[in-house]
Amino acid sequence: SSAHYARPGYILFRRGSALMAQPFDTVKLQFTGDSFVVADQIGNDPRFPGRLSVSVSDNGLIALDPYIDRLSKKLIWLDRAGNQTGAISDWWAVSWPSLSPDEKQFVADRRDPKTNIDDLFIADLSGEQRRRFPIGPDNARYPIWSPDGSHIFWTSNREDGFRIFQK
Repeated sequence: SSAHYARPGYILFRRGSALMAQPFDTVKLQFTGDSFVVADQIGNDPRFPGRLSVSVSDNGLIALDPYIDRLSKKLIWLDRAGNQTGAISDWWAVSWPSLSPDEKQFVADRRDPKTNIDDLFIADLSGEQRRRFPIGPDNARYPIWSPDGSHIFWTSNREDGFRIFQK
């Protein structure tokens, strides 16, 4: 399964159905403490088994989907202590949510069931204000914000094979 780094020094990973964190020293490149449970249950995208579907901001806010193998997602926001600070219920099937650096919105890829093409969508944390992020007719996956929030990077097969694009 995949792992994510969370500042100021944790590696997030899945153990069973739980989201775990373990202190990590980025200078020595070694774990510095025991792992602990961040969330009792972490979901996954059935299209990409093994991929950890979480996003972590620089101040430790975590976005995750707690439902396993669910195509209709519930995204929840957790603070550094693991307390839920917000949620979006029954938001459409999305993959790879990425929080903006200002923590006011997120971007995610979504497969259109009619065309079978992945598009990018941006929404505020309530899920009320959502819009398609126009990039063209080809698949767009794995979006991530630039550190200053001015650009979004993603992969697409719009040219020969998958490449990284930005807008």
